[in-house]
This record gives sequence, C-alpha cells and structure tokens, in this order.
Amino acid sequence: MGGGTVAAHLRGLINTGDLIDSLDKSGGPYPSMQRFEWQRFLADYGLTGQDGRIPLPVYEIHGNHDGPQGDTFVVDAIIERNKKRPGLVNVSSNGLHYSWDWGPLHLINVGIFVGEGEQRREDHHYAPRASLEFLRDDLAKHVGDSGRPVIISHHLHLDAPEYDWPAVDLAAYYDAIRDYNVVAIFSGHTHGSPPKHRRWDGKRIGPHVDGIDNFDPDDAGASKLHKGEPVGVAHGLLYVEIIDRPGTDNDRMLVRSYVTRDNWETAQWDRLWEKPIESPDGASVDASTIR
Repeated sequence: MGGGTVAAHLRGLINTGDLIDSLDKSGGPYPSMQRFEWQRFLADYGLTGQDGRIPLPVYEIHGNHDGPQGDTFVVDAIIERNKKRPGLVNVSSNGLHYSWDWGPLHLINVGIFVGEGEQRREDHHYAPRASLEFLRDDLAKHVGDSGRPVIISHHLHLDAPEYDWPAVDLAAYYDAIRDYNVVAIFSGHTHGSPPKHRRWDGKRIGPHVDGIDNFDPDDAGASKLHKGEPVGVAHGLLYVEIIDRPGTDNDRMLVRSYVTRDNWETAQWDRLWEKPIESPDGASVDASTIR
C-alpha cells in the first residue's frame, strides 16, 4: 500500500502502554490474573528480539492498566528491563523513562504521561513519575541545537480529561518540546477504533491543526468478551519509516496503518501519512532508512 515493501530488518517495536489489563484493580482473583497476564506479555513481546514471539527489540511504556501510580510490579519490571534494553543512551534517575537513537533519530519514552514530580497532583488521577524533568534534561543533553529529528511516546492521548492529564503539565510539555524538531508523538490509551492521525499546537488537537503530528495506534490486541461477544472489534498497528537521504532536502517520514475491523478475522493496510522532515547530515549516525 503506497508502494514498497515491509522491511526485512525492522529496528524495533514501540508499545505505548497497557501491557496487561488488570493492574488498576485489586483483591479477589486479580493478583493471580496480573501475574498470568504479565507472563503472557513477556512470552509474546520479549525484550531483545531473541526472547519472545516478536522477533524485534521491544521499547514499552506503562499505561494506567499497568499501575495508575506507577508503583506496581510491572513498573518495577520495566525498570529492571531498562538495565538490559538494547541501545539506550539515557535512563531517568528513577530508572523508568528512557531514550535511544536509531541513526539520526532520537526517541524518548516517557511513561503514562508527561508531568512534573513523582506523585500525582492533588485531585488528579495518575502519577507522572517525574517524566517532565527527564524529558527536559534528555532533550537538552542528547538533542540540543543539533536539529536532529525526535519521536516521543507516552500512554495518554493529548486530549485526555484534565483529571487524567493536568492542564498545567500539558502546557509545560508543549513548552518543553516546542523548539525541538519533534517529527511525531505516539500515544495510546484509546481502544476499539482504527489508528488515527491528528496534530497538536499546544492548545488544540485535530486533523486540520497546524502543529506536531500525533499518531494513536489504538490497540493491537484482540477484543475482550462481554457475555460471549467481543467488545470493540477494530484494532491496528503502525509501520513507520524515517528516510534520511544525503543532504537535507529529501528526508521524509512515512506512517502506514495496518487495520482490522473484525477482531483480526481479516486485516489490511489502511492509511498512509507522509511528510517531509528535516534531518541534518551532521546529526546522522548512519544515513539510512529507519523502520
């Protein structure tokens, strides 16, 4: 779809959270369910591309179903996985957030959402685990004024309710990234619809806003069952290419969606988003196509 083929050697897979389903609940059967679900995640996703069913290095973040306050055994496991995760260039002081490079591209995973401080704000929902502090520090140290392209991933979508993503933190997030070459933000959290694309200018988000590209892969997993019937049967994933050619005039980003509308009974390539980007030659580690 749109020409070309899927690369034989992909750089890795980014999972934007809700690695399991039940760690926002407690009591009864849930502790056993949580351990079972986590073992299923490890068996499917692995870490390095050599230890799971998916033959790619995995770069995951936690969502609200993995622990709203970022203090569960899954979050602890991500911290431990970061000690062995391939190619990291920076890890936050609490061990949870991290960044890495693919050629000229700098990628940053900042957990459930971008916010200040370890704990949740009063009268709000989720703990940011000092993701804003890490993001600011990482961009200053590993991007600076190089102009290199940046991708940021977190769990919550950018128009999440204020109870989930405090307005003061959302504004601080945009202020932290507005002067950098952020070519895309990837988010998760929503369920039951095909992947979508919008743009964000710090105040508004939508398909016709002039701002930073935001892609929501929705979810890739099969639907839950309610009274024996699946709930939310549309799912998808995104295939991303950053094309870094010699010079600075012909660099591009392409994002393709692979979608099911019948709970993976069938699936097909669905949408193609493409745009020119800036990837200065001086920022390139290896001039290549990054998929």
